[in-house]
Amino acid sequence: MSKKWNKKRILFVCACILSIFSVHSDAVENSDTAEISYDEPLPENYEGTLTMWGWDKEYYTTITQAFQEKYPNVKFEYVDVEGSNLLQKYEIALISGKELPDIAWAMIDYRGRMFELDMWETLNKEPYHMSLDQVYEYVQPKMVNSKGDICGIEQSLSPVGLMYRKDLARKYLGTDEPQKLEEMLKDWDSFIEKGRQVQKESDGEVYILFGSNDVLQIVQSQQTEVWTEAETIDAEKTFGRTLELMCRFRDEKTVDGMGAYWSQTSDEKKHIFTPCTLWSVKLM
Repeated sequence: MSKKWNKKRILFVCACILSIFSVHSDAVENSDTAEISYDEPLPENYEGTLTMWGWDKEYYTTITQAFQEKYPNVKFEYVDVEGSNLLQKYEIALISGKELPDIAWAMIDYRGRMFELDMWETLNKEPYHMSLDQVYEYVQPKMVNSKGDICGIEQSLSPVGLMYRKDLARKYLGTDEPQKLEEMLKDWDSFIEKGRQVQKESDGEVYILFGSNDVLQIVQSQQTEVWTEAETIDAEKTFGRTLELMCRFRDEKTVDGMGAYWSQTSDEKKHIFTPCTLWSVKLM
């Protein structure tokens, strides 16, 4: 761990589906307190300021307001950064010796690289003694680095489903009832078959999914195979089925390009289904 900063560094991870949320902070410094005890909760009159880099002002407002209900004297300073640029921003700050934020967000895409940076507190050691048994099993691999040290705390359980436009479902699939749609679309072959039908009936204007990257997000997130064995990635075993399905959707023209739903304009009502997280309903 780097000794460049005279700070205790904690990492909170927000994964979502996606995203991750990290902290390397002095928790909050009280001018009357030289050392912080982690055995007991901080007093509710605790004072201090936490800095944060992230890409979602609305989410930032929600979590900080909730935190301040318990610790009203703790202030936050927020810097908005494009999500795809955050890892590079952290790396540049490390190389140049610039100050990092106390709370740093990061997407799932670059979590592994981020956890290898020498800037995070080890939460399974003194003084935290956190155990992976305290969290759901499926999030445990997302919280550790290559040494097995806990670098972050997953704060988003990220349940995901498929939402759909009722008007388009009625018009092109004949129903908008969830149970009937489940029976109709019981596997990926059914999605592709119905996708071809939708394209034909709409003269190529309507798609059953936004983009093949949505297929990637769904299928790869269901992958149970270990990505690496003895420092070797078995690409076929790990990514083969996902790539095959992405190519099938692309070749059958049943998806609207490569993009994912969050990169599309919600006003374009030409996509029937899209992956849906708890925070993405408003996009539709």
